[in-house]
Amino acid sequence: MEKNRKIAFLDVEIGVRTDGSMSHTVYRKTTHTDRYLHANSHHHPRHLNAVVTSLTNRANDLCDEDHIQSELAHVEKVLQRNGYKVGNTATRDHKLLRQYRVERQPAFMPYVKGVTDKIARVLGKYAVKTIFTPFKKIGQMLRSPKDSFPLEKPGVYKIDCSCGKSYVGHTKRTISCRINEHIKAVKNNDTKKSAIAEHILEAGPNHWIEFHNAQILATKRHYIPRLVREAIEITKYINREDGFQLSKVWNPVTKLCKPLNSRVYTIR
Repeated sequence: MEKNRKIAFLDVEIGVRTDGSMSHTVYRKTTHTDRYLHANSHHHPRHLNAVVTSLTNRANDLCDEDHIQSELAHVEKVLQRNGYKVGNTATRDHKLLRQYRVERQPAFMPYVKGVTDKIARVLGKYAVKTIFTPFKKIGQMLRSPKDSFPLEKPGVYKIDCSCGKSYVGHTKRTISCRINEHIKAVKNNDTKKSAIAEHILEAGPNHWIEFHNAQILATKRHYIPRLVREAIEITKYINREDGFQLSKVWNPVTKLCKPLNSRVYTIR
């Protein structure tokens, strides 16, 4: 809402001057604490420097000439309260020069002071950029209290028939959604949309599909891993021959692949 001829939009506070022209500066909520990554925390210097450059860049990008100096002065005080030693020239430099060069695939490694930074210098000689990642937080090591529902994820699944054969499929949507489509195709005898429906028509009415006991073989979000995992299982079951085929040289390896777990999941 507009207040005192000013209104906030994202990180920008837009105001109206007495002459009718527009002004703009950085907007902060009244609850903003001005707390950032402390300079004495165990992080790579590149991460600590990013705090300085991001706040300075934001001031230069969002402030007009009437507000830039006061905003940079505020940034300097905030950085000092967070343990940074910042000179006037560092925060008042409006032109930030960036150098670009062709680099190889970056290397990701956790930051360990005195160890991985030395490794980064060696990799830098070969144009390999090093990206330091912080150690796992406590919240990342604890299990989520929420129940996991594999059927509500994309992946590879298996559905058994009473004759002993099984069908393996993969989907980029939720597995439960795809299984419900198989159920609908069987009811409508739609063999174009489901190999399971085709199997029922060819095998006869004495066969029944255990949709209620669908098994999750793997939960895969990306297309290629799903396709490969499906191909690993597909030769043993009642799938059509129009799917992705693995070379037979992989047979000794595919025998070692196991399902996600032995549980079965009910479609609701």
